[in-house]
Amino acid sequence: MSPFTRRSGFVGLATLAYVVVVAIASVYPAEGWRVPDASVLWRQLSEWPRYYTWYDVIFNVAAYVPLGMLFTGWLRQHRRGIQAAGIAFALATLLSAGMEVLQGSIALRVPSALDVFCNAVGGLLGAWIALFTGDEEDGVFARWRSRFLTPHNGGDAGLILLALWVLAQFRPDLWLFSTGDLRHLATTPPGTYSALAYAAFEAGVAVLGIVTVAGILRVVASENPVGALVVLMVGALAARSFAAALLFERGDALLWITPGNGLGIATGLGLGITACMMPRRAAAIAAFAAMLGGTLLLNTAPLNPYASVSAVEPWQQGHFRSFAGTTRIISLCWPLLAAVFLLPHFRHQR
Repeated sequence: MSPFTRRSGFVGLATLAYVVVVAIASVYPAEGWRVPDASVLWRQLSEWPRYYTWYDVIFNVAAYVPLGMLFTGWLRQHRRGIQAAGIAFALATLLSAGMEVLQGSIALRVPSALDVFCNAVGGLLGAWIALFTGDEEDGVFARWRSRFLTPHNGGDAGLILLALWVLAQFRPDLWLFSTGDLRHLATTPPGTYSALAYAAFEAGVAVLGIVTVAGILRVVASENPVGALVVLMVGALAARSFAAALLFERGDALLWITPGNGLGIATGLGLGITACMMPRRAAAIAAFAAMLGGTLLLNTAPLNPYASVSAVEPWQQGHFRSFAGTTRIISLCWPLLAAVFLLPHFRHQR
């Protein structure tokens, strides 16, 4: 497989994944669909809003910078640099405008010309960054990817899957390293659990989450999966800490540190290192079993007592609400995506 083919696969998958994430964030909560009033929609998209915050401006610019970079990297496989950057800027702007028009059909969303402008600025910045960083084939990331990933083993898809897992951890009210939480859909009354039982549930979910990503790393990595596991865990904990510092009322970045999570991290790291040393087929089976077991354990566990309504109230406002909904949807879908990725690796490999 040529380096160009491997680069093309990663950039295409990453671009598609990021477009889906942007689309989910743009239409969340996707409730109260209606036929928009054309005159009202035109006024909203042609006039500057009377009220906005600098956070809204910064968030809308920053959200589209990666999109501009990914579009440019994808288009540079077929176009010259400046042409790719120009088309990427146009695609980012059109996507933003389309999402704002679609928001006119959602009762809880308000289209804004400022959002389109800020998104376009972010897409332009991302396109120029990608243009001046040179061809991705000879970049530092491309060289690392070529050395780190196992050829013909779905490595690009595995990297995207692991990146989505880290993104799913950017939420302080979900259990550490958990995915597939369906408890909010249940109407059964909560049971009574002791502090020791709750800590055991918490530790078990964290352990199985670590083993899952360790198995995926073993499948896709050709060297040093243990080091990659440590980096991935640090990234996930940093995402959790940043979310907690940003969104909890007291701004405590380390609210996720509990006896159950501490035990889960220590035990999970040991079992994860073991999974990283398994044959790839065995690691894929172990990851699938851990993913399934972790999802089942999580959905039989009690709700998080630290995630009170007042504590996560900022999630219900503005772009926080959209981002919270996006991370929840990614978390819900991640076990299914992991299963689709892992099942083909159950076969004996030559």
